[in-house]
Amino acid sequence: MTPFTKCALIILLTLTMCSLAQSYRLAVRNELGENMTIQCRSKDRDIGRKEISDQVWYMWDFELKYFEYWDCSIWWSQASAKFPVFRPGDAHEGRCAPYYCMWFARRDGIYLFITSTHTYEKKYLWPH
Repeated sequence: MTPFTKCALIILLTLTMCSLAQSYRLAVRNELGENMTIQCRSKDRDIGRKEISDQVWYMWDFELKYFEYWDCSIWWSQASAKFPVFRPGDAHEGRCAPYYCMWFARRDGIYLFITSTHTYEKKYLWPH
């Protein structure tokens, strides 16, 4: 294979991968009955700390990169926790809608809305 052909294949592969990138939305709803502070990040991006009022959604969009992981930390008067909100494969395994994951911070734990069954599943407990 000539150097030109190799270069052309690399460019074509790169363009194909870029066009296959999917935009995802992650959302966390505060249902704690009081304000909470949230900070979410991936390896390459930190959204910063935000104070979220009760019954308010915190949402952000991102372009999915290969093996991208997102974690959030939540602080409120009773506890704090760090938990994963997105792992590759979540949408494909029915846990999230195509391109959309919804989390709920409640007093008894952190829930994920399971799209395939339209139910809420408690995924994490607050540490004591």
